[in-house]
Amino acid sequence: MTTVTDLLSGDPLTDEGVDLWTSVVEDDAFPARVSQFLIGDPRRMGGHRTDVDSAARRVADLAANRSGKKMHYGGVKLMLDGSIQGYTACLQNPGYYRDPSRRESGTTMR
Repeated sequence: MTTVTDLLSGDPLTDEGVDLWTSVVEDDAFPARVSQFLIGDPRRMGGHRTDVDSAARRVADLAANRSGKKMHYGGVKLMLDGSIQGYTACLQNPGYYRDPSRRESGTTMR
């Protein structure tokens, strides 16, 4: 393994979070590279609040000024239609297996 990825973090919104991640990952003893992604809805990132424009500026700034030899910033994770395990994804027929003992509701494309 050479790279690990944090796909759902609010830590890059704060200087303290960036400093912590960078100090750990850039240490010579840390054995891998890390790519950290902000979630596409910045209002939900780890309890931190910001608007979309501010989050976009922050991602661009981190990519240009804080990425290092092993710590990489600059990605954004987008969730476009939900998740299979949360029964919120839109699937083609036959859709979901519905366990009669569970009450989840999902959608199916027709």
